[in-house]
Amino acid sequence: MMEVFKTTDFIPYISVFIVALFLSLLTTPLAIKIGLKFKIIDVPDKRKVHKGIMPRSGGISVFLTFFISYLFLESMFDPFTNPIFVHFLVCCAMIFGLGLMDDKFNLPAKTKFIVQTLIAIYFSINVYSVQVVHLPFLDDPLNLGILSIPFTVLWIVGITNAFNLIDGLDGLASGVAGISSLTFFVVSLLLGNPLVAFLSLILSGALFGFLFFNSHPAKVFLGDSGSLFIGFFMASISILELKQIAVVSFITPILIFFIPISDTLYAIVRRKIKKEPIFQPDKFHLHHRLLSLGFSHRTTVWIIYLFCIFFSVGAFASAKLAVEFSLFLLVFYLVFFQLFASKIGMFPALRRKKANEEN
Repeated sequence: MMEVFKTTDFIPYISVFIVALFLSLLTTPLAIKIGLKFKIIDVPDKRKVHKGIMPRSGGISVFLTFFISYLFLESMFDPFTNPIFVHFLVCCAMIFGLGLMDDKFNLPAKTKFIVQTLIAIYFSINVYSVQVVHLPFLDDPLNLGILSIPFTVLWIVGITNAFNLIDGLDGLASGVAGISSLTFFVVSLLLGNPLVAFLSLILSGALFGFLFFNSHPAKVFLGDSGSLFIGFFMASISILELKQIAVVSFITPILIFFIPISDTLYAIVRRKIKKEPIFQPDKFHLHHRLLSLGFSHRTTVWIIYLFCIFFSVGAFASAKLAVEFSLFLLVFYLVFFQLFASKIGMFPALRRKKANEEN
């Protein structure tokens, strides 16, 4: 594909984005009808913010838009001749199917985790696994060897669930993923990687069209079919980016996914300290804490969008900086967000533990 298009030729990119955007606008009402007809719905409880029953079938629209847009791209421009894309599409279909089953039947968390792991292993074997990692202050990259597949599986499953966990407010996960996919598009252009650029634009077009129905007050939720598919898709294109551009370190995708990753890691720490199951939900995620401070639903979502843009700027810089300087940039962001997270109370369990020790 690198030989098919120049990254400066924007007509194919614009065409793909517009197709995905309009397909999303057309298929989302259909997804809403399917959700209501087949009882793929979200019933409110004490942890959730919404009040009424909502269809959680938005993932149907996002997946259909991706699949049809991909076929359009294939037929009009014929960019993907590598057979690994058949396996990639199979993985996307499987993760979407898993999410759809969960939306309908509320699968156990462990079952979802096992199936996600199996899909990630399939991806690692048949599509690509991370072979080397560029580390700061080392002249040569670290060859992962037999750890290549476990590392790739951990990354894919982690990012997949990170996007699933932040899907707590109208337009939050879809907007964050939309910003992340646009960031990947720009980074891909900077690095001369049209493959990931096209895939990123397909997803961003699908998500921005979907946001028309998913923004507060939402008419439809992503559901697990949407959030798991989005998370898997984003994790996959980040790995494909690393495959195409060998000099890029993992710092760039970490910055692009900073909000989902940090929110997930903080949740794991909280639950470990409280000796609760990792998959047990709570109301101390970033969006919950902002709401508790008095911010409105819409304002909370926009604050998180701005955070994502803030970290995306760092990702643009890290894509062009040496790995050592990218590390300093990442440390700056980590310290900044740690101070912010502590300030708004994302670690209540840690505070209670310290108080008990003092008493």
